[in-house]
Amino acid sequence: MKAKKDSIVGFIVRVFALLSNEERKKSGLLLAGIVVNSFVDLLGLAVVIPVIGLVVNPAVISTNAFLADAFNLSHSIGIETEQGFLILLCATMSGAFLFKALFGLMINLFQARFSFSVAHRISGNMWDYHFAKSLEKMRSQESGKILSQINNWPAYLAQNFFIGSLLLINEGLIIGLISTGLLIYSPWVFSGLALILIVGIVIIRGFTKNKLRSYSETLNRLSPRTNTLISNSINGFLELITFRAVKTMKEEYLKDVRQVFRVLGNTSVINFVPSKLYEVLAVASLSAAIIISILMTGFGEGFFELLSLLALSAYR
Repeated sequence: MKAKKDSIVGFIVRVFALLSNEERKKSGLLLAGIVVNSFVDLLGLAVVIPVIGLVVNPAVISTNAFLADAFNLSHSIGIETEQGFLILLCATMSGAFLFKALFGLMINLFQARFSFSVAHRISGNMWDYHFAKSLEKMRSQESGKILSQINNWPAYLAQNFFIGSLLLINEGLIIGLISTGLLIYSPWVFSGLALILIVGIVIIRGFTKNKLRSYSETLNRLSPRTNTLISNSINGFLELITFRAVKTMKEEYLKDVRQVFRVLGNTSVINFVPSKLYEVLAVASLSAAIIISILMTGFGEGFFELLSLLALSAYR
């Protein structure tokens, strides 16, 4: 029985048992979103490999019926050459990865909102549990323990329920590999990509840093208030019972903690933003390398074999 509880299935069963009927219905939508997101990730890889193959062998554009029709259709927007068609495909590849990243962030936001919504309900249940006790039982317990179970434990549960985060160092290694390979191949290509990477990194870091600072200020302002409400309610438990103010204090507490959990959920998503956008930046850099190579050096077979390998690295 213990092995079963410690298994993945046992963990899922215990988490599912914490959910209300309405939350269980929403969890079905969450599961569907995760499945769809997995397919979107696979489509991201499916976009990269054919484009790299076409760059290596542009003749396929004419021999493949679907690509030939797409190439003829591109004439309507002023693209008359195979090089122009390849540039269009590279731009489309970057757009596809941008969509994949934004869709993934949307799923992450849904996960965060759902997780902290469950935590908000559990926090209210813990409040009811403790303040439904007798005066003697309330005074016999440590206020710190009550504070932790009402205010901290639900947030900790939500943060652990909200699974996953890609490490920034992995994205840095991918960018480093691409930059090193391009520097060896062509300083001109490397210089163009270095500009893209530097500008992109500065923008991404600036955006996430400002957002996290704003959320931190909000948490620093609201967290002491929620702690004070619980502490004052514990110390004044007799007065709350006498004047029947437990419900009023609970509503005041849940109003503040709702905002705290909303900020915590947004913070969890913001922590995913760098990894998602660095992925887009890596693929955009890969596309730029192909475009610059087409315009300046033509079709270097060895270079595109390197890009095929780096495309897979950039994807993961």
